[in-house]
Amino acid sequence: MKKRIKIIRAALSAALFVVVLMGLNNVVASMKRLRRASKFESEIAKADFAISMFYQSPGKMKDKKARRKLIKNQKQQLRVFRAASKTTPYSYAGVKFYSVNIAKRQDLADVAKQNGAMPSVDLPTFVLFRGGRRLTSRRGSLSKGEITGFIDEYLKKEIDEKVKIREREQARRESRARESWYRRPYYYGGWGYPYRYHYGPRWGWGIGWRGGWHGGGWRGGRRGCRRCR
Repeated sequence: MKKRIKIIRAALSAALFVVVLMGLNNVVASMKRLRRASKFESEIAKADFAISMFYQSPGKMKDKKARRKLIKNQKQQLRVFRAASKTTPYSYAGVKFYSVNIAKRQDLADVAKQNGAMPSVDLPTFVLFRGGRRLTSRRGSLSKGEITGFIDEYLKKEIDEKVKIREREQARRESRARESWYRRPYYYGGWGYPYRYHYGPRWGWGIGWRGGWHGGGWRGGRRGCRRCR
C-alpha cells in the first residue's frame, strides 16, 4: 500500500512538472540567436512582430584590456535584450527577439546592410519588423526600458489587440476543458440513503454512478442493521 502511494505521488509530481513546463513554454518567450542569413529571412517572414539586435563582436586587438571591456559590454547588452524578450505583453503577443552577430559571416553582414543596420564593435543596431518587413531601426546601447519603449512607440496598439485576442482564446479553451470535464461520467462511493424499518432508520454503504452535465443518477446502499437483512 505504501509503495502504491509513493508511485501515485511520483506520478502526480511528474504530471505537475510537465504542466508547469508547458505553461512556461506557452507564455515565456526568449531571445533567439541566428547564425545564418537564410534562417534569419525565414524567421522574420514567419513572425508578425520581431525585433533584431545586430552587433559585431571584436576581433583581435593589441589592447587586450579594451577588447575584454567591449566583450563585457556586449554580453551585458545581450542579457538586457533577453530580459526584455521575457516581458509579459511581448511574450504573450508572440513578439520575436533575435540577436545576430555579423562578425563571422558575410551573408549576415549583407542582411544587416539591406535592413539599414550599421552596427559597430561598441554600438549595436536594433531593427523592428512588422509582417516580415522592416519598420524602423535605432542604433546604440539601450536599456530594457528603452527597448520596450522603442517597441511600444510603433507596435503598442497592435500588440494590445493581439493580447486581447489570445486572452479570449485562452478563456474559450479553459471553458471547453471545464465543460468536457463535467460532462464526463464518473463513479463514486458513499453512504446510501437511510432505510426506515421497524428497527428505525439505518445508514448503509453504497456505490453510485453519476453522469451528464447536471445529471443525477442513482445511489443505493445496503442496510446497516444485521437484523434487517
